Amino acid sequence: MTDHGAQYYANHPHANQQNTLFGSTLSILGIKHYLARVNRPQTNGKVERFFLTYKTEFATGSFTSVKDYMQHYNEKRLHMSLNYRTPKEIWDELVS
Repeated sequence: MTDHGAQYYANHPHANQQNTLFGSTLSILGIKHYLARVNRPQTNGKVERFFLTYKTEFATGSFTSVKDYMQHYNEKRLHMSLNYRTPKEIWDELVS
């Protein structure tokens, strides 16, 4: 997810986003590009906060891979914004 910065998004009215170097690279890597809404900095703030958390916690060296960290983040790590529950606990409640 990115904002509409020129490094991520071709702002020309007739631009084909898939034909940019960035768009082509994402396509090759199998990554779907999501754009944050204009004038909505909270969206990117959430993503940036996740990466800060990731860098801080992953740097402790207790994780062997990104997959290992994501499992910890979603299934073991308590989240203050979820009333000290895990995302998995919330998800399980929603689908049951």
